[in-house]
Amino acid sequence: VRLDAARTHALGLVFHELATNALKYGAGSRPGGELRIGWTVRPGPELRLTWEERLPGAAPEPRQGPPGFGTRLVEAIVTRELRG
Repeated sequence: VRLDAARTHALGLVFHELATNALKYGAGSRPGGELRIGWTVRPGPELRLTWEERLPGAAPEPRQGPPGFGTRLVEAIVTRELRG
């Protein structure tokens, strides 16, 4: 899949935010945590990415309140820049 500079930059920001959160709160924050990243390419062309984290034991309680900066950033980039 070929991406122009703007989409490459946007995707890099999304991966950075997801990786930072995984290290702080998700799979990278506990021994035995797993992170799986996958992708498929469909006609169009469409690039579909999957990000799956698994934590050993009980999952942490979901954050309450309005979405944080990182969530808003990822949502804005995906919808505006990447048309996802």
